[in-house]
Amino acid sequence: MICLKYDLPVSWEEESPLPNLLAAGLRSRVDEEIGLVNSGTLLFSLEKGDVTCKDLLSLCPHPINPCRMKLTGA
Repeated sequence: MICLKYDLPVSWEEESPLPNLLAAGLRSRVDEEIGLVNSGTLLFSLEKGDVTCKDLLSLCPHPINPCRMKLTGA
């Protein structure tokens, strides 16, 4: 369990803090410059306070795996 010091909102229409945090984690995990998270991947915002593993599984119940792609720009 962790304790959030502030809310991490999710918006499906615009950039928002929780998906940005996930994208940053993906960038770090695959050691790349860009991390993308599809709109709708995260089902709700996280509120300030305690967050459990169950909360995280409810937030993102989809079987997603990070992947790496090479884009040539051609």
